[in-house]
Amino acid sequence: MDDATDKTDARGAKRVRTDTTNTTPSEKAASKQQRKSPTKAALDTLEQQIESLPDNLAQIAKHFGNQLIRLRAKLFNKTAVSKRMQDDTDYIPKSARASDFEITTSKAAAEKYTERIELLNQQVAQAKMIYQQSLKTVIQECAEMEIEAMKDEENNLVSEILEKMANATNAANDNNCNVHLKVSNILWYDPKIFTYGTATTRNEIRNKYMAFHGLDALPAPSVVTIQGNDYQTQGEAVAAQAEAAASMQLPENKDFHQYRKLLETVLFLPSRAFHLQHEQNKKDTAMKKLVTEIIDGTKTEEAAMELENEAAANMEQLQDLIRKESDKRDKKYKDLEQKYSALQKEMKALSQQKTPAKNDHTGGRPSAPTNQRNPGNRRRNDNRNAATNRNENRDNRGGGRGRGRTGTRSRGQQRSTSRSGTRRGTNNRNRNDRNNSRRDQRADDDSNDSENDSRRRRGNRSRTPSRSRNRRS
Repeated sequence: MDDATDKTDARGAKRVRTDTTNTTPSEKAASKQQRKSPTKAALDTLEQQIESLPDNLAQIAKHFGNQLIRLRAKLFNKTAVSKRMQDDTDYIPKSARASDFEITTSKAAAEKYTERIELLNQQVAQAKMIYQQSLKTVIQECAEMEIEAMKDEENNLVSEILEKMANATNAANDNNCNVHLKVSNILWYDPKIFTYGTATTRNEIRNKYMAFHGLDALPAPSVVTIQGNDYQTQGEAVAAQAEAAASMQLPENKDFHQYRKLLETVLFLPSRAFHLQHEQNKKDTAMKKLVTEIIDGTKTEEAAMELENEAAANMEQLQDLIRKESDKRDKKYKDLEQKYSALQKEMKALSQQKTPAKNDHTGGRPSAPTNQRNPGNRRRNDNRNAATNRNENRDNRGGGRGRGRTGTRSRGQQRSTSRSGTRRGTNNRNRNDRNNSRRDQRADDDSNDSENDSRRRRGNRSRTPSRSRNRRS
C-alpha cells in the first residue's frame, strides 16, 4: 500500500510528493522493537487499550484482563510442552532426565572382565532409557489432565467476563437490558472476539455460557447484522442496512458498541498480541540460528584456506620460535623476581619504621619524660624532694649517729643523745611520711583537676577517676 501523499497549492497544482513510509536510519532504530516475552506484549496491549475507557470500566477490564492473559499464557506453554512430548519420541523433559551412570572398576578388573563390564554398561543405558520413557509417559498424562482443567477454568472465566461486562455497561449507562440478551447479541454479531479462546465457535461459546450460569437457552438476538449475506439487488442491500441500523437503535442495544469494545479489549486484542509476539520470537530465533551457522561456516572455511596456503614450517623456524618464547618467559620471570625483591625491601623498611623503641616502664612504647607528660607530676616530685631534704636536715640536727651541734661529746652524752636522736628521728620520719602522703594526694587531686579542665576545654568526655581510686592506687 502506497502511503505517499500529494500536497497542492491554492491553485490546485501539485507541489510536493511526500512518502510517509520512508524513514531515516535513526527512526528505524528507534522504532525497532526489542525482543520481549509474549506475556509482556499482551500486558502492554491491555494497558494501551484501557486508556481510552472510562475509569471505572478501565479498572474492571484491567482486573479480568490480567487474569485471562496469565491463564492463557500458562495454558499455551503447557500445551506446547505436551505436544512436543507427543510428537518427538526422543525428547525427554528435564524432570524425567536421569543422571549419567557408568560402571567403573579397578584397572586389574577392567583388564580381566572387559567384555562383561561393557555388557553391564549397556544394560545400565537400557535401564536408564526405559526409566526415562516410562516417566515421560506419566508426565505427559499428568500434563494432559492439567490442560483439560485449565481449559475448563478458561471457559468459566470467559463466561464470567461476558456477564460482568454486561452488568458494568448497564450500570454505566443506566440501562436495564437483559444481560443474557446482550451476550446473545454479541455472539450473533461478532464471534471473532473469541478467536483465541479454547471455545472458538458460536455454538461452543453459547453452550459453555449456559452451563456456567445454569441456563437452558439464551434469548433470541435482537441485533441484526448484514455480514456474510448475499443480496440480489441494491434495494435489498439498502433495506438490510436500514434494518440493521434500526436494530442498533433499540433500547437494549444503545450501549452495544461500548460492550463490544470492552470485550475486545479483554478477550481479543491482548491474546492476538501474545500470539503475534510468539511468532515473531520464533522467527527471530530461527534467523539468528541461520546467521550463526552461515558465519561460523564461513569462518571455518576461511581458516582452512589460510592453513592450506601457509608453507610448511622447517626445523630452524620452529627452534627460533621456541627460543623466542623461552626468552619471553625468562624475562617475565626475572621481572617478577625484581618486583618481589623490591616489595620485600619496602616491607622491611616499613616494619623498621613501625617498630617501637623498648622502654622498661611502658612495655616497649616510647614515652615522654614524666615532667613533660603531666605538670602535676612535676609539682609532686618537687614537693617530695623538698620534704626529703627537710627530713635529712632534721635527722642531722637530731644527732643521728651521736654528733652534736657544738662538737665532740663524751661517750655517755653521745649514747643518750643517740638514743633520743634515734627516737626523735623515727617520729619525725613517720610524721614526714604522713605529710608526704597527704601532699602527694593533694598533688594528684590538683593534677586530675587540671587534666579534667583541659579535657573539658577540648570537648573530651572521658570519665574522671575518683579520689578513692587514686588513694588505693
